[in-house]
Amino acid sequence: RVHITTQAAAKIHSMTANCAIQHISFALAAGAYAEYCPEPVILFPQSRFAQALHVELGAQAWFFCSELFLMPERTERFEAFANGLTVRDTTGRLLLHERSLVLPTQRSLDGPGILTGQRVWGQAVFIGPRIAAEIVKDLAALMAEKPGVTCGVTSLPRERGIAVKVLAAQVPAARQALHSAWNFLRVQWLQALAPQFPK
Repeated sequence: RVHITTQAAAKIHSMTANCAIQHISFALAAGAYAEYCPEPVILFPQSRFAQALHVELGAQAWFFCSELFLMPERTERFEAFANGLTVRDTTGRLLLHERSLVLPTQRSLDGPGILTGQRVWGQAVFIGPRIAAEIVKDLAALMAEKPGVTCGVTSLPRERGIAVKVLAAQVPAARQALHSAWNFLRVQWLQALAPQFPK
């Protein structure tokens, strides 16, 4: 079992050319349990950032990921943001593939179904052998009670996992919502509370 985080937020500063790219990969052996919970990514004005997370999941292995992205409180926005998540088993079978592309210079982020005027968004994904529909329902009820955030909870294909999306105006509200989801799932699978790191 392993928990991986980062020391501080990742700051993607303004740039005049090219972009920042980050590739992250995990290979989980049979029966392994891994958590990847980095500090938020801050997308400054005129920045361009692309991230790809790849996971290879062994038999009876579990992987949890929680991440936050935000814009500073300014009117000028970042220029481009791409985020991808791919999970496969050891035979190469695709279990999950998700990709988002945000281009604020081409399409406003303020409309319904996008950010609706908010500046912080994030997600948590928990994937493994199987998650029962009752767990998804219970987590959805828990997240619906969180103040200051808009949340969505859904089951992954073939009941292999669960995904949580959050949207908020401030980082603390979004962080607390994702921590609640992490804590709920941790208690279910590890019978241990999620730690509160002093960051």
